[in-house]
Amino acid sequence: MRILRILISCFAVILSCCICVAFDPGMPTVPWFDFVKQPLHLPSDRGRLFCRELRQALLAGDSIEQIEQLAPKDPNPRVIFISLGDGIWPERTYFGAGHTFSAALRQVLTIMQVREPAYAGIITARLKKDIADAGNASIPASWQEKLNNPMHWTDLRLDIVQAALPINDFSIRRSRIQLTSLNGIAFRPGDGFAFTAEQMMGRYLVTPERFLNERQIGDFIAESVNWDALKTWLKMANSEQEGRICLFEYDSYFASPGSVKRLFRGHPIQVGSGDLNPLDIALKAGQRLLENLQEDGTLKAFFPEWQSSRHDGREFLSCQAELAIAFARLGKASGEKSFTLASQKVAKGLLKSIQQNKGSKAFRYVVEDEEMPAGEKLQDPRLLVNLHTNALVCLALFESGLPAENDEYRLIVRDLVSYLTRQQQRDGTFVPVLVYPDMQRPLEEFFSDEAKVETAALAALAIAGYAGIDKENEAVLLQRHELALRYLLSKLKAEKNLRALPLSPWLAELLCRKNKPDPEYVMQSGRLAIAAALDVDRTPTFPDWFGVARNLPSMTAAAEHTWILATVSNWLFQQDEKKPASDFLSDAWPLWVFQQQAVMEESAASPLPRPNLYYHLFRDHLEDFGFDLNGQTTQILSMLAIAQCLKNLEGQTFPKQPADLESWRKAWQMIDQHPFCLDPALVRKSSESSSSRHSLGNLERGQSVTVKTKGGRIVGAAPTVSGR
Repeated sequence: MRILRILISCFAVILSCCICVAFDPGMPTVPWFDFVKQPLHLPSDRGRLFCRELRQALLAGDSIEQIEQLAPKDPNPRVIFISLGDGIWPERTYFGAGHTFSAALRQVLTIMQVREPAYAGIITARLKKDIADAGNASIPASWQEKLNNPMHWTDLRLDIVQAALPINDFSIRRSRIQLTSLNGIAFRPGDGFAFTAEQMMGRYLVTPERFLNERQIGDFIAESVNWDALKTWLKMANSEQEGRICLFEYDSYFASPGSVKRLFRGHPIQVGSGDLNPLDIALKAGQRLLENLQEDGTLKAFFPEWQSSRHDGREFLSCQAELAIAFARLGKASGEKSFTLASQKVAKGLLKSIQQNKGSKAFRYVVEDEEMPAGEKLQDPRLLVNLHTNALVCLALFESGLPAENDEYRLIVRDLVSYLTRQQQRDGTFVPVLVYPDMQRPLEEFFSDEAKVETAALAALAIAGYAGIDKENEAVLLQRHELALRYLLSKLKAEKNLRALPLSPWLAELLCRKNKPDPEYVMQSGRLAIAAALDVDRTPTFPDWFGVARNLPSMTAAAEHTWILATVSNWLFQQDEKKPASDFLSDAWPLWVFQQQAVMEESAASPLPRPNLYYHLFRDHLEDFGFDLNGQTTQILSMLAIAQCLKNLEGQTFPKQPADLESWRKAWQMIDQHPFCLDPALVRKSSESSSSRHSLGNLERGQSVTVKTKGGRIVGAAPTVSGR
């Protein structure tokens, strides 16, 4: 019987080994990402404490043995990343793997001991060469500071790998990877390459079509002057051979001199709990815009990733007009003269595009060249007179204060408004665009119904604004204004489906102008606010998608919705309707929570090439970034409206529904469950290009991946964009 038991036991061991080998023949022989099978249960408070202590110990020069004593007890295989930065120079990142947490920590610290002095030598040599090449030209102060202390750092990012998924037959050239903002990628241990999601997105290591960006990865490796590693990468990239990779999930923490934060997708978790002041956020963003404002009133691009609204690198005049309005409102809210002067500078710059009518009637209009598709060479762009742009330029001039200070600008506004009124039809609608110089309508249709509504709202706002300073023609102008209002109210009233209402903040501002509104105004503005709060996701697939509206995970779109809700709420406060005003504001809270994640603070910017260039600006989405002028102005205008609401609450916090608060807290519990979203379907072979990246990482239409914490699957669909 004893012999039989031994034989059975031996057979079981042999069978187990055979099954293991058959299941995973590519398993490395040294500790690597593939070894991470069991997540470490590390509460957020404990993780933040370890990150703080690790930073303090490294700055104090403690030994590896001393630092090991700080590590959480974890007997399972682990991989640990440590990134060091100062907000000015690119982060340097090191990682180590081990059979236990302590072993992985020891390895990464040992690597740092060797590589940090090497980094100091590399950066010193590079700076000395650059300074010599500069000759007598002035050099940035940061260069000399870096030269004096090349290993200086202030911020530490800690990434603890919690789960990994081996993928075989991966092709660098033909395989596409989805959800690269959530998962990192590691190659074989012999290659030595592993990249976190923050590196993948912050350094653009994937193409818009979600292939690995071979050249960008090569440049990233070359920054370390590790020519052997670069040679290895180039050999891999030029090979048709398929190999094994690992996708991996990790918990992230960021420690700076002032705070320690847990991160998800590279940004702090649970943003929006009430500690951010919308006025402060708007003022800091406005200050960054001031820094890049040029003498001609245009905005200089902040960095290479800045997305201009036009293909030729310029901004649409309408975007510049909204910038002037944002500066003017920042000046009014803060009392800072610099913002008012900036508004006037931008407004004056817009006047360069104004043409004078050559007929008997005195009016002027803004002319801009047509936006052509990128690469279009078969025809020249036409010159267009866009009513939407002309109305915004009028509003920009009003809010800048120029017409009140100088008769020259008042006459310009008069002539611009004359053009607007000439385009108004008998039913209150407006002709949205004419081709210059013939001043005929184009054959094709430029505007959607929603755009036509916003155009009419802007024109009505401009006409009403000018009526206030032209007493002689005030009665006629107000008749024009009322005609446009009746048209817009009839459009809103006729649309029974709330989800089909045009979500324009400018329409909300128009409806909320009257001090003593008719019941119809109250009804339609209320319907618009309700529409802005519809279909907000309170049980999201990803925790940082709490508050996404209408399945569009854009923080700019969320800002448009909160701008509408805050505008209506402020208006109701003015009517002393405090209860409905507070209710509408509480409806905006989930959107406000999502919107605040747009702010680029230290931890969110740390993986980017020059982090401090991005501070206090607004990103559009969480998959990568998306920086543009429309996003900045929309966020500022929205936050100023919210700040006024909070002022009306007389010191109270942002109102929220208890059920929303509970759903938000519950959503963030997902980040402690691993694996979170590791699925073989995230890697697909394809030689075809697809559309640009969006928030699902180009998950192809109909393709699905498992999100285990939700017990379900997410399915790719065509990306959509905001109507503005």
